Amino acid sequence: MRLFFALWPDALTRARVAEAAAALRLGGGARPVPPENYHLTLAFIGEVKQSQVAVLRQIGRAQRAPGCTITLDAYEHWVEPQVLVAVAREPPPALVLLWTQLRENLMPTMQS
Repeated sequence: MRLFFALWPDALTRARVAEAAAALRLGGGARPVPPENYHLTLAFIGEVKQSQVAVLRQIGRAQRAPGCTITLDAYEHWVEPQVLVAVAREPPPALVLLWTQLRENLMPTMQS
């Protein structure tokens, strides 16, 4: 199974992102992402064995960071997997802390 760690925005944030996405004029092949799938990826793990899931859940539950406001203020086009993403050009320190802690905690797991 393919796993990742992410933050899931509240309903108001999803609605605002959906509104901004609808205002974009993209080519005919563009497909919108359903708002219930909007998320902020912290770490993409990729393919994992079922035996690794419990350890990854434990790592996820152990993460702590102060609350913060994340301002999505730019777009990036990722060639692979052909997606347009909203990004925070200057992520708040609390988000950087959470990302750093998560990556450090995942390092031993990803090396095995």
